[in-house]
Amino acid sequence: MGNMKLLLTLTILLTIGLTCTYAFANAPEKGNQDKDTGMMMGSCPNKQGMMNMMKRGTGGMQDHGMMAGCPKPGMIARQAVLEIRKYLSNAEKIGLNEEQIKQLKAINERLETNIIKKKADMKIAVIRLKNLINSDMPEAASVKARVKEVSKAMEDLLDTATQAVVDARRILTPEERKRASTL
Repeated sequence: MGNMKLLLTLTILLTIGLTCTYAFANAPEKGNQDKDTGMMMGSCPNKQGMMNMMKRGTGGMQDHGMMAGCPKPGMIARQAVLEIRKYLSNAEKIGLNEEQIKQLKAINERLETNIIKKKADMKIAVIRLKNLINSDMPEAASVKARVKEVSKAMEDLLDTATQAVVDARRILTPEERKRASTL
């Protein structure tokens, strides 16, 4: 009886986590960019702060609670692409030289292709976890391994996106970054 109760509790918790993860994995390619900074590393698009988000509504996490309006991995990845594209499309205004443009183009191409791969990996991991949870009697160790697979895929996507932004910003001088932030 104790094992069954544990399995039921684990299944409920994993289902909630799976729902959130599935929403992350299926996040639309286009997200709201932080209008105040123009950069991906700004605050949540809803600008309400974590405490206010926790106080909002009692509905599902995605629609009314803490997760409403906060960045999702797909959105963060998209904003990374948009930031680098912004540098490239405003290269003259920012004052970039040909070598900087060449480096930014390489980072952008690498980022865009990696995002496609990482999002596919994340979706595959979610499908595998969902199928395991929907099986008759999933083993706790197998479920835990699949959860780690989903988490790793999300982490890889976020790491790829944020590293590309860091690399792109390192190419710009402090003065160029300042000019870019005003665009």
